[in-house]
Amino acid sequence: MTLRQRKEKRRTYWLVDLGRIQGRRQRRCFRRRGAAQAFLKVARKEAQQHGHHAFALSDAERVELLAARDRLRAAGFSLNQAVEFVLQRRPKREATLRDAIDECVEAKRASGKRAGYVAHFESTLLGFAAGRGDRLVSAIERDEIEAWLTGNGWAAATRKNHRGDVLTFFTWAVSRGYAAEVPALERVSLEAKPPGILSVEQCRKLLATVHATDRGLLAYLVIGLFAGVRPQEIRALTWADVDLRRRFVQISGKVAKDRRRRLVRLSANAIAWLRLGGELPVKNFFRRWARARQQAELNARPHPGPLPQERVASWPHDALRHSFASYHLAHHQSQDLTAHELGHGSTAMLFAHYREVVTPAAARAFWAITPRSLKLKAEKIVRWSVVSGQ
Repeated sequence: MTLRQRKEKRRTYWLVDLGRIQGRRQRRCFRRRGAAQAFLKVARKEAQQHGHHAFALSDAERVELLAARDRLRAAGFSLNQAVEFVLQRRPKREATLRDAIDECVEAKRASGKRAGYVAHFESTLLGFAAGRGDRLVSAIERDEIEAWLTGNGWAAATRKNHRGDVLTFFTWAVSRGYAAEVPALERVSLEAKPPGILSVEQCRKLLATVHATDRGLLAYLVIGLFAGVRPQEIRALTWADVDLRRRFVQISGKVAKDRRRRLVRLSANAIAWLRLGGELPVKNFFRRWARARQQAELNARPHPGPLPQERVASWPHDALRHSFASYHLAHHQSQDLTAHELGHGSTAMLFAHYREVVTPAAARAFWAITPRSLKLKAEKIVRWSVVSGQ
């Protein structure tokens, strides 16, 4: 580093030569010698502390750097902290939203998730990707996700489900390096409502209607109502899973929602009903089940079916299972026993989602519903198995 005076026709100035830095010669010009000497002193000190690369910045870059430093200092941060913040949160890889969704869905499918879950998950994400699928995942902002969640007129429960799917996707995207962080989306609060259950009279009417109009549905109805087995689990059962002699239904790990095998005990009235037979599994289940509920005239509010002529009565969500849980708890007065029969690991789920207050008298009447109590004619056992054809 040198300092020397330079004279030209119309001016005299002082030139500080910093030498060659990163392949380019670096020089600074000053009108006064004092200013040049002060700069040279600082330059030598910086070179000693930080090396010659400190002078590779242009004057404009140095001004920008100092301005940024002052702004950060006012906020209580240093330049190094700002750099670390950015580097830690930048995505490590790039992918468009649509490509990442396809990869995520395939990963869920390959991990063994249920086909129904994967289909619902994919549908939610493709709905979100509409109009933004070509953008990078890292460019998706929290505000636009929340605008999508709140701008479609969905009920709170639907928004909560979609929010969960989007957060699952971004958690996966972060693990793959496509996004820097999971967006902090506002929680969706749901009003706590008691589960919808069937009254004792509604249970009697539904059983009598199915017995009279579509006997093949009887086993499905009885296992759901008097054993509390999940609908999707019942639809996968065959008669080989039902042991009337030892009084239980086997839910295999392949069928169970939580992938764990369990045995569900059958009550005395459930045994009496199952002796009347039915199809396991049921062919054309959804159409026949909707028709049976309509014929039983359960609830008054209409709900459109797949076709105009298939308008069916509305139905409380998971009504059979919720009814079983409520009447079972009221009858046995054991939270642990009811939770165990439902396949829950604790009683928390029972009280949060499954239990409605039922009087002891109603519980006694529920468990006393038998073919004989409804004065139905006892007949020879008839069982259908769609799988085996027996």
